[in-house]
Amino acid sequence: MADPPSPHVVSRLESWIRMSVQRQNPELMKHYDVQLASSPENLAGFTQLQSAGGIMHTSFREAVLPPHEPSEQSTPIRRAIMVTGRGVDGPIDAQVVLQLKPHPMVVAPKMPLRRGHRIRVEDLTWVPVPEDQQRDDYSSDVDDFIGKEIVGLARQDAPLSVSAVAPPVLIHRGDQIELRVVGGGVRVTTMAKALDDGHLSQLIEVETAEPRRRMVARVAASGLAEIVTRSPRVR
Repeated sequence: MADPPSPHVVSRLESWIRMSVQRQNPELMKHYDVQLASSPENLAGFTQLQSAGGIMHTSFREAVLPPHEPSEQSTPIRRAIMVTGRGVDGPIDAQVVLQLKPHPMVVAPKMPLRRGHRIRVEDLTWVPVPEDQQRDDYSSDVDDFIGKEIVGLARQDAPLSVSAVAPPVLIHRGDQIELRVVGGGVRVTTMAKALDDGHLSQLIEVETAEPRRRMVARVAASGLAEIVTRSPRVR
């Protein structure tokens, strides 16, 4: 029986096998971090391959399906592969075990989304992103995006950052809006011009026509802002 390979040979074989898997399975590498299982487990395969001058071919013994949703992510999966090395006297066949760790999945648009587009659930999907490429403003939760508007970059199948969306604008600068003043059990409604863009509950400046006055109001709905005044205190 041949002597076990040295750590240097094991490292070289691991590198060759990973490069072969990457070359033959580029789609797999998009979804998984591929590593070889512990050296003791693969010792027999490495011993057979230690005299190889390169890797000619690798093939999985069992199919590997990429995850499509974050809920499908789990602990690393293990798959045996057949490896064909380039030997002096001909091909060398051996079996080794890979450990496949799913990349974290984050929300991305199914198609390019234009600035101002209000996001719907059917606009979104998930894409895998390696851990070393993750950012704090990526998210795997579609609820962080549905109902909001695009304010930044939203490329097809590219991670959508939380900073690229904002609550929908319900009032736009220059709009003629309804202004409601509420206080002391009295409600008065008039028309005004919006001087700012505003989303729900945001404070914006408005200008009334008769008399012409500027004031600050809170966005209550699409085309509606509200000023709430306090009732006078009775001493």
